[in-house]
Amino acid sequence: YKTAAPIIFTLTADEMVQEVTMYDAPLETCTVTVRKRIKASDIVWAHGSPSFLFDLMGTEEDGTEHSYAGSVTFTADMPVDVKDMLEGTYVFPNVPIGEYKVSERDAAPYTSAASVTGCSDWGTSVSGSMEPGQDYQKASVTIDTTGGADRNPVVTFANDKQAWDDYRHTDLKVNRIPVER
Repeated sequence: YKTAAPIIFTLTADEMVQEVTMYDAPLETCTVTVRKRIKASDIVWAHGSPSFLFDLMGTEEDGTEHSYAGSVTFTADMPVDVKDMLEGTYVFPNVPIGEYKVSERDAAPYTSAASVTGCSDWGTSVSGSMEPGQDYQKASVTIDTTGGADRNPVVTFANDKQAWDDYRHTDLKVNRIPVER
């Protein structure tokens, strides 16, 4: 729920009961979908499963800041399309309506977003900027979900593999640390 607007009232000295009611409005949300596309022929499965990390950061209409993170990991059983491409998807659910930036974290040995597409033209813009000291284009997509009928944008990032060494991929590992109670 959105926080209700403040209500100013005065307490009086008499012993009458005063009633003040505040109403919270339901929070409007959307779903932001990130699609990741890479060439199937770029993957060496023996080196791990390619994984990519995404950030969604921005503010809802009232200025409240939000930050989310998601990932896409490719697996050998995913279907390959006719153009030799694999596609993975991550969905950010229940994102408050507002303006956000979707970006992909650097994932060597891949270029950072060789191609990025937004969704409809109702407030989505695609932007890119060079980071100092880096030789890749760091791409991001700015989305504004406050207007228009389509409030569930889909953003697609596509990468090319640039390094072909024999010892790595972008696989993610999860460490679990037992805690004694």
